[in-house]
Amino acid sequence: MFLTRHVIFLILPILLIISGCASMPRHFAPAAELKIEKDVLYFNGAMQPRIILEAIRLSEKSKTPITTLRINSRGGDVEAGIEFGYFVYKKGLGVIVEESCFSSCANYIITAGRNTLVKSGAVVGWHGGAHQKDALWYQFSWYEHLIPGKVENAKKYWGGMLEHLRVKETEFFKTIGVDKQITTYGQTADKSCRKNKMTTGWFYKLSDLKSMGVDDIHLEDGKFNEKNQKTNATACEMPKLFDA
Repeated sequence: MFLTRHVIFLILPILLIISGCASMPRHFAPAAELKIEKDVLYFNGAMQPRIILEAIRLSEKSKTPITTLRINSRGGDVEAGIEFGYFVYKKGLGVIVEESCFSSCANYIITAGRNTLVKSGAVVGWHGGAHQKDALWYQFSWYEHLIPGKVENAKKYWGGMLEHLRVKETEFFKTIGVDKQITTYGQTADKSCRKNKMTTGWFYKLSDLKSMGVDDIHLEDGKFNEKNQKTNATACEMPKLFDA
């Protein structure tokens, strides 16, 4: 967690989130923390609408223009992540990954950054997005199938929401010039590393990231890490996807 000498905003957990890497059931998101020091915005925690709005508001009010985002996030809300990604892209922010950047963080922040530095020991992982298969979104507990109309009504409601998110995600990646399948190759590629490894997510070879429109990534360890000792986030390396 970031030590602070200035202002820290703590956002209480939000019950329901639309995760960029998970199904629809409810779960608790951890509290998030942010601060600004000089030209750096520090972000630590889940990407939820309230904290993203606060991060953007503080950045806009900062007397010193923000040039860098230092982030530690396991992901969070898809739409909030996309909005934060637009902010990073339009401001031309450099991104520094402190411990982990997963799911919506990898999808919409690393892809949007002017450049990215992954600190020693940090782990980066993709884990799905708005365009992942419907079956990955609609995952219900066994007892929910016993409630008349529960599953059908949920699918009807979330179907409209998913369509909205998919349109928004498509426009985002079109704007920043990145292959939108970056969020799902690990779920659809024939040789996905996750077929043999039980990891939280996956990462790509630098050459493949460049082919997808993501370049200028610097790795302090000289490679992407498969696990972060503090967060226990895990990822495996995808086999080469593109001919450079």
